[in-house]
Amino acid sequence: MKPVSHCRLGSADPPWVPLSHFWSRDVNAVGVPFVAPDGSGILAFNCGGPGFLVSRERLLRDLGPRLVELVRHVEGALSRR
Repeated sequence: MKPVSHCRLGSADPPWVPLSHFWSRDVNAVGVPFVAPDGSGILAFNCGGPGFLVSRERLLRDLGPRLVELVRHVEGALSRR
């Protein structure tokens, strides 16, 4: 797992950052960067939960890709405004 500070926008493969144990040993999470199309800011979309409910495997195979899809959908919607 890379520390968040070492991830560069648009360069990650996969395009999300696993945040397991980032906040707490008992929390698994994943984050996806979002750069506003108008240049107004950089935000992060994230999803996580207690490790006994949200496994690292589920984050990498299911929730991470779905979160990327959500961010791409938001980017597209805002680009059309």
